[in-house]
Amino acid sequence: VHGLDGLRVVDASVVPAVPRANTHLLATALGELGAELITDTPDTP
Repeated sequence: VHGLDGLRVVDASVVPAVPRANTHLLATALGELGAELITDTPDTP
């Protein structure tokens, strides 16, 4: 995206094989992990 500095994208393309289970769950988990890594704020109690 041009003109949007600092944009980061996390998606399921890092997964080496397509899982047999629900792919939405995997993508959501990767997004949550990516957000934690980007913001450096762990979501653990």
